[in-house]
Amino acid sequence: MEKKFEKEFVPVDLALRLKALRFDEPCMASRDMGNNHGLIQVPTWQSAFRWFREKYNLVHTVYSNASGYIWELHYNKERGGTHICDSGESGDCEMSGMFTTYEKAEISCLTKLIEIVENEKML
Repeated sequence: MEKKFEKEFVPVDLALRLKALRFDEPCMASRDMGNNHGLIQVPTWQSAFRWFREKYNLVHTVYSNASGYIWELHYNKERGGTHICDSGESGDCEMSGMFTTYEKAEISCLTKLIEIVENEKML
């Protein structure tokens, strides 16, 4: 994968966790992880979030406010649009508890989605 395109794909550590959850969508990129893991498919952010929406009815939102960036998770409309959780004060900005960049909020949001499915919480 060319360096200039890396920001379009989820980090490899999250790609490995998605693979463990049986993420099986087509991927446009892969990484050679060596002898232990071989070739790992690396999804785009869009395909990872779509997979959670379609497979688990979990919808994410990452947005900004005056203090930084925050994320929220909901069940999709068909399940009533119920709020599940948000990043709250877990961000990296000491003053606001929000995230200082969209990308950091996005990583935190995807990590939480993975944790929810790994632990079968709220499903």
